[in-house]
Amino acid sequence: MGKTNVIHWGGRRGNLHSVVSGSAVSERTYTTGNTTEFGMGIVWSVIGIFICGGLGGFAAWAFVTTAGWTGTPGAIAAAIIGMVVAVALWTGLTALLRAMGLVR
Repeated sequence: MGKTNVIHWGGRRGNLHSVVSGSAVSERTYTTGNTTEFGMGIVWSVIGIFICGGLGGFAAWAFVTTAGWTGTPGAIAAAIIGMVVAVALWTGLTALLRAMGLVR
């Protein structure tokens, strides 16, 4: 028959190791420990989400207000526009920071 998949417990301090034979990833370790670098990465991501979300929301509000859209249709349009702008900002700034070598 073919190759078999094996999952077992092992390692130090009771970490779960998953060994799947025949795959590109031969071993994966699951831990709950956070390093300082990982923790700061989360902090910077949250700050970036707030900045991009705020700018996207402001852009959406400005556009909907200028267009004179009110009520539910205006709110739906603002939500969609705000999310699109926020994602575009997040993607662009992430690519820029990676190109500059400031983040991995």
